[in-house]
Amino acid sequence: FSVAAYTAAKNKLTLERACQDDVGIIIPDLTILLIVNPKVLETRFNQEERYENVDFQQKVLEQFLKIKNMKNVGCWELIEVSSIEETYEKIAKAIK
Repeated sequence: FSVAAYTAAKNKLTLERACQDDVGIIIPDLTILLIVNPKVLETRFNQEERYENVDFQQKVLEQFLKIKNMKNVGCWELIEVSSIEETYEKIAKAIK
């Protein structure tokens, strides 16, 4: 799903067209989408990377959320990222 989300966020293709390349792939049992606070994102970015900026990452997140609501994409769990330990616990709970 990530190729489709990034492609659509770059406005190269519509999300629907970007997802067509994934037709026929095995759907994961669970997709975990980690949601990171934009202010935290800013502190982690290497400004030399062209996709490492809050605005672009917000567009990518929006595309992932659209994919989540499509048919035949399996089960999704959205997890708000907090401390490493808390995030680990949330992920462990989601996969049980």
